[in-house]
Amino acid sequence: MGRSISVGERWEAQRRKLLPPSLIELIITGDVYIHPSAKLHPTAKIGPNVSIFANARIGAGSRLISCIVLDEVEIKDNAVVINAIVGWKSSIGGKKLGQRIRSIYPFQ
Repeated sequence: MGRSISVGERWEAQRRKLLPPSLIELIITGDVYIHPSAKLHPTAKIGPNVSIFANARIGAGSRLISCIVLDEVEIKDNAVVINAIVGWKSSIGGKKLGQRIRSIYPFQ
């Protein structure tokens, strides 16, 4: 079973060392836990109160707030996840900007 790491000064130092100046925009705020095997795009915005588990993939421009992303989840480019638990091996996003997304709720 993997061990999660708390994002803090260590992550910031590594991010600034590895990324070119144009990609330093990854914003992490508040309490955020990221499994070492998770892959985050540098333009994603993460936090507060987010946990990302093993082998999760977070796409470009995605925004995660107050959520739990379980094992092997794919959050596609420009997806927004707020107050949610995303189940194992799920995929969220994939629609183009401005494209209507079908909802399961009757008021949509």
